[in-house]
Amino acid sequence: MEIAEGYGLRTVEPLVLQDTNNTVVWLTPHPAVAKVATGKQTQPSVVREHDVCRHLAACGAPIRHPWSDAPIRIHERTGYVVSLWDFLEDSGNEISALAMAETLKGVHRALASYPSPLPSFRDALAAADQALGDGQRMRALTEADLAMLRAGFVSLLAQLEDHTFVSQPLHGEPHLGNVLSTAAGPRWIDFEAVSYGPLEWDLAFLTDDAVATFPDVEPRLLAVLRPLNSARVATWCWARADLPGMRSHAEHHLEIVRRAIA
Repeated sequence: MEIAEGYGLRTVEPLVLQDTNNTVVWLTPHPAVAKVATGKQTQPSVVREHDVCRHLAACGAPIRHPWSDAPIRIHERTGYVVSLWDFLEDSGNEISALAMAETLKGVHRALASYPSPLPSFRDALAAADQALGDGQRMRALTEADLAMLRAGFVSLLAQLEDHTFVSQPLHGEPHLGNVLSTAAGPRWIDFEAVSYGPLEWDLAFLTDDAVATFPDVEPRLLAVLRPLNSARVATWCWARADLPGMRSHAEHHLEIVRRAIA
C-alpha cells in the first residue's frame, strides 16, 4: 500500500487474490494488482517475470501487462520485492482448446525475441528433485507414496535423457490457472517459471486438442514430460499440503505419476 501510494493510488482497500509462492493483492478500487515476493527464494523470478512481460507487452503478446510502466520496487523497510500489474476482469467463461493454443503461440513468438538469458526448464526439475529428498518437506506423504514419487521422478528423468530436442523460450507453466478469460480474449499471466526448453514442456500442460494444433510435436517426448511435470507439481503441492486446496492437486498429480510408472 505504501508503494501504491507513491504512484498516486490512494485510499486502497487491499484484497488478497493469492497467497502461495508470493502474495498477490488487488489494490481496490484501482485497476492495479501488486505481486509481493516476501521471500528471497522467489524474488529473482519475480524480477525476471516483470522484465519478460515488459518485452511481451511491447510485442503485443496476449498477456496481462505490467501496470503503467511502473518499475520493480524494493520496499525499503521489509526488503520485499513488489511488481505492479494491470487488473484484468476474468469473465469465468471457458477458454477453448483452440484459443489456449493460439494465444500461447503468440506468447512463444514474442518470447523468441526476448534478448536476455533465461533459466533452463531443467532448473525447475532440479529444485523439485532437491525438495523431494527433504523428508521434512515431504512429511504429508505416506512412506509408500513418497518412495513411489521418488522412484517415478528418477525413472522419468532417466527417460528424458533418451531424447534429443530443440530448445526455445517457454512460458513454463501454461495451465488454466495462469490464463484469464477476458472480454478481449485469453490473457496469460504468471511468467515466474519462464524458461528455455523443448516446446513439449509447455505442451505438457495442454489438452490433446490444443496440442494437436502445434506442428512437429514429438509425441514420445511429450509422453515423458507430462508425467515428469506431474511429478514436479506433486512434489511442490505435497510440500504445501497445509494450504487450502493444495492436497487435492497433490493427490491428482501423484496419481498421474503412479499410472505412468505402473
